[in-house]
Amino acid sequence: MNAPTLEGSAGVFRYEDCDGAIEQMRKCVRAAILEHGGIAAEGGSDKSKAKPLAGSPAGEPAPHIPDIVHSTAVRWTADVSDKAAAQLAFKEVAAKWTPIEITATAAWAVQETVPFMHISTSTRPWWTSDIVKPLSPAAAWLKELAEALVSLLLPFLYIYYAIYASGKMPGKVGSDSRLHPLAN
Repeated sequence: MNAPTLEGSAGVFRYEDCDGAIEQMRKCVRAAILEHGGIAAEGGSDKSKAKPLAGSPAGEPAPHIPDIVHSTAVRWTADVSDKAAAQLAFKEVAAKWTPIEITATAAWAVQETVPFMHISTSTRPWWTSDIVKPLSPAAAWLKELAEALVSLLLPFLYIYYAIYASGKMPGKVGSDSRLHPLAN
């Protein structure tokens, strides 16, 4: 992660794609968008050629793949009246910055409905489609086998659970010990 910079009304940390992982993620996202009938706007390019994903609601904007990677450290809600003072203060803080290396095993796709206000996507998917891909022959066979096993075993499991929940398991003394031959 590089030293923070003040750009417009925001102070940001820019990341370097040292191992090409960010470009690989963008490549995967780009391929998925194309596979689902969309065309992404990329970076600051002409957005008129971009097109929403197949099955997207009417009026849904086309996907956008940014050409930068950054984290926002500070953002002003309005234009700063004394930009020189803001720049100076930010430079003093940024001068104390020590670069760090970030390693990650996952990325989080963010859906923004208001610029710069990241909305958590943990309760809703980033994008879904009604298009279902067929399973491979091996996966289809395993699915059929699993369904058959569950269909066979489920009635026995229900009966076992009903007996277990009643407290009258075979070989155990139930709540009515007069009916059990070993209770006497």
